[in-house]
Amino acid sequence: MADAEEEWSDVGIQPVCFKGCNKVGDFDYMIKDIHHGRSLFLIFENIHDMLEKEVAGGGTAVLRPWCFPQEKTPRAAGVPTGWTTAGGFPELTKQVQYAIDLAFERIHTLLHTYNFNRVVYSCDAEDESKIGTGIFSKTLGQDVIDYISWKVQQINHDIKSKIGAGRKFKKLAQIRRQEEDWFGFTSKLVFQNTMMARGIKRPPSNPSFQHPLVRRCIDHTAAPRLLASSAGASSSAGAKQ
Repeated sequence: MADAEEEWSDVGIQPVCFKGCNKVGDFDYMIKDIHHGRSLFLIFENIHDMLEKEVAGGGTAVLRPWCFPQEKTPRAAGVPTGWTTAGGFPELTKQVQYAIDLAFERIHTLLHTYNFNRVVYSCDAEDESKIGTGIFSKTLGQDVIDYISWKVQQINHDIKSKIGAGRKFKKLAQIRRQEEDWFGFTSKLVFQNTMMARGIKRPPSNPSFQHPLVRRCIDHTAAPRLLASSAGASSSAGAKQ
């Protein structure tokens, strides 16, 4: 069994707080700085956008184009904080914890594979040991914040433990497939329900929504309203007769 201390040199864990554009804390600015040429940036984003979009998002998700699979030599890695832009995870369920754990599996693989010497994450303005919550500050559960923050601080320890136990690091493509298989359907359904709640009745013409499970759930959601409408129409017709 390999000795963890000999096999792994700790990377720095650097918290930064956003205080404006074109300065430390602005990830879009920092990633272009030669002093961060070996830094891996952690971005906090929702699962639906992480799986469905390749373009830059808001907040730290501005670095989404630098993530795998968009970038074959990634400089950033996403950590999920919600299903969609509608809000953050309200509590740390088993499913949410697994989604976060998979994201950190990717972070471990990236750090073990590429020549990074530092991990940069956006922190809370009052407590640097906690992640910054940004647009999800009012909806992200405290237990979710605490768990992600703890996972960030445990990065070196977890990699050493994995090496010391002789466990293999998952491949990036394997992690991506697991995310798509386990969370793709749920994120699409939550996204569709959010759209319907906002008054958008019909699903968008997106091939991803033609998955039979997604279509079945969408149709199932719409069915009670259609039946009610039909019953109302029949009653009206009967009254007229």
